[in-house]
Amino acid sequence: MQKVTQYLRLLLAFFAALFFNASWGQCTATSTGCEDEVIYYFDVDGDGYGVDDAEWNRYCCSGTTPSEMYTTVSGDIRPHNPAITTALVEGCTFSEACNYKASATIYDGSCLFPIPGCRSCALPLTTDGTGTYNPDDPCDCSGDVDLYIDALGYCGGDCVIDADGDGMCDCTTDADGDGQCDCETTDDSGNCLTYVDQVDPCWVAGESLDDCGDCTTSAAARTFTVDGIAGGVPCFPGDPNCLDASGKCNCEDEELNSCGDCGAPEPAPGFDCDDAISCLSDTIPAGGNQICDLEDIKATRGDPMKL
Repeated sequence: MQKVTQYLRLLLAFFAALFFNASWGQCTATSTGCEDEVIYYFDVDGDGYGVDDAEWNRYCCSGTTPSEMYTTVSGDIRPHNPAITTALVEGCTFSEACNYKASATIYDGSCLFPIPGCRSCALPLTTDGTGTYNPDDPCDCSGDVDLYIDALGYCGGDCVIDADGDGMCDCTTDADGDGQCDCETTDDSGNCLTYVDQVDPCWVAGESLDDCGDCTTSAAARTFTVDGIAGGVPCFPGDPNCLDASGKCNCEDEELNSCGDCGAPEPAPGFDCDDAISCLSDTIPAGGNQICDLEDIKATRGDPMKL
């Protein structure tokens, strides 16, 4: 019946164009340039949306209309199906797929089809395009061994746990299947220190290792640079002139001595930074021989032999 109706509409439009020279009243097949001109589009299936076609478009002036078979709205993508209008909806258009989208009008290649004996659709089935495969099914059955989706979403991957969801694998071993990484070593109180096949050292979302090897957020991270300059050249704690923001030279919170050595004691009286016998030139008595010898050291710093 629907096809007959559409046929009659087309036939009527054809004869109208033939006998009235492609015009109805003040409507013409080409633009007349009037100020109140309105374009009408032929509505083949009567759904209120017309087809923008130069052969059938009508240009009307003075508030006239061509006929009830025309509309001012164009863009009908399925002119022979009144159930589908201008709504261009991308998605999976195959009802056999897990992610079938009943409202989709354009196939976008996203369909997830069940694979007999391998992949099935997750239940309950949906028609809104959100359906997925059953996560407990294999993701690939083409080889000798079935492959499964790992914790990071990779087919055949070896990550078993990503507890904080940061996209970095916590570990690749969960022998007892309890959903936690297997402990490898513990302290005297039984607290786990290291884990079997651990990958991600930090298991709290947003945390990473700082320069001291501690898991912390970026705001609280301890970083070391040459001379402690913010944003300066990175360096390793304990290196010469390597400081954090508070002036500490290593992760044990020690400071540089006067010789620039991290965590080292000051040179003993009478000795320089190279541990050689020394005295300060400005303490040598005026008029002396200006040579830093043992007598000068005794006079200015005490007898180093008795230290």
